[in-house]
Amino acid sequence: MSQRYAATDKFTTLEGKDLADSMAAVAGAAVVATVNEDGTPNAAVFVPMMADDDHVVMTLAPNRTRENIERTGTCVLVYEEVNAQAASKAERYRGARLRLELLREGDPHRDEALSAWPRVTPYTMAFLVVERMPIG
Repeated sequence: MSQRYAATDKFTTLEGKDLADSMAAVAGAAVVATVNEDGTPNAAVFVPMMADDDHVVMTLAPNRTRENIERTGTCVLVYEEVNAQAASKAERYRGARLRLELLREGDPHRDEALSAWPRVTPYTMAFLVVERMPIG
């Protein structure tokens, strides 16, 4: 189902169960954007999962993206499915941009979100979705 984002009149098409199901099927690509300590942008591809409507979980090995998230406590996740044969833009591109905040150790919501992840490791991170934005 296509929905228009009122602020920009652009399409955002994956929310709730549709977004969770798409991520679980790895039907699209996910890019995590952060800011390096010197202010330059950083982007990396990861495989996230929606633990529920308000939480995202993913495993990030020690790298610059993880360091940036631990330092700032925030990132933006862009998730998109592409159907090149679709007739309209709304059908060709489905996805969402999510502004995420890191749930740190000791936060009860972190433990709840991590319980949905199939293989929790010391590198698994949980996030609260604080804003949903359109992709197009």
